[in-house]
Amino acid sequence: MKLAVTHVVGTGDYNGPDEFSKEELNMARDHGVFIKKQYSQTSKEIYELLPIAFNQKQVVEASAVVAVLGDLENIRMAEKIYGQAVDAGFMPADTAKSMVEHYTGMYSSMPPEAIRQIAYTDGGLVSMQLMLVTRAKGYDTVPIGGYDKQKFMEAFRISERYIPIMLVAIGKAAKPGHPTVRLAVDDVAFFNEMPKE
Repeated sequence: MKLAVTHVVGTGDYNGPDEFSKEELNMARDHGVFIKKQYSQTSKEIYELLPIAFNQKQVVEASAVVAVLGDLENIRMAEKIYGQAVDAGFMPADTAKSMVEHYTGMYSSMPPEAIRQIAYTDGGLVSMQLMLVTRAKGYDTVPIGGYDKQKFMEAFRISERYIPIMLVAIGKAAKPGHPTVRLAVDDVAFFNEMPKE
């Protein structure tokens, strides 16, 4: 699975990806993520994003906003990914060839909705990993799932090859977040059977 992680806006004082070590960026790449830097020199993109994100102030107050996108044509990269695994000595060439053939065949017979679901699942995992790594570096994040995805795609001229998964605002918190509550584990986790309604 290949996901596009694109830095779409920033206030100019963002010190995010450049502070991640080369090893961490390689780890992201090795897990199927590519990062394109598109640093904004003006606030035009920030204010274009604000109404798209339903005026959530984090998009203008954050040092950066990262858009996580799912690649609906990720299978096109299978040969390259498995080729890199062979080159690195992680996998024999015949195994890589077999994996490429298997996944290419599998994806060619999948309905589009199944491919979209894989992209959403992987995109959620990538978003969480991005947030955890960012937090480990001392920055704060806000996941933003509530935004007009169609307007986002149009405004930032994103190809239909990609689907928007999530926006992640990154920066230093101006103040601690408000306390929240969650349902108890007993209310959401069930073992061996679903509860009777």
